[in-house]
Amino acid sequence: MSLCAPTVVQQQNPSPPPAMVHYVIRGDDDPYQPHTPDVIQRNFHSSYENTLFCLDQMRSWADNWNGYGAVAPDRDAITFAQGWIALMYHDATSASSIWEEPNVVADGNGDIVLEWWKGARKLTIYISQDSAEYVKVWGPDIVSQMEDGAILNSSVRRALWRWLMGSNV
Repeated sequence: MSLCAPTVVQQQNPSPPPAMVHYVIRGDDDPYQPHTPDVIQRNFHSSYENTLFCLDQMRSWADNWNGYGAVAPDRDAITFAQGWIALMYHDATSASSIWEEPNVVADGNGDIVLEWWKGARKLTIYISQDSAEYVKVWGPDIVSQMEDGAILNSSVRRALWRWLMGSNV
């Protein structure tokens, strides 16, 4: 489940969250056996839509949104993040992987931060107006259990997703 960062500063008439609809999808080969959650998720993509919703909500955050003087999220960074997350979603799901919803927040400088946790693995993406950078963490040692770099193309995004999902270290 994604977390849209809590807003300390009250917003005027905030948009409601997307409606949640629950379905039981029955299998084709056995009409009495429901499909597994991963099949349902691939069919409805609600976690991806919620990620986009969280990013869009950031447009209404004002300066000091966290109560500690943070700069409002940069609108160009939000736009870049929406395009970037669409590419990441495509890369993840085109490899028959299940999409995991990130935690969506801004940093104190107005950039966008996306975070995923999978067991001991943590993937953090920092998105500015025109770039995306990553930090991979799989333990406490900053020399041997962390890695960072720029995300310049789809092969880097795919490799990061495979790593997060446990396909390689």
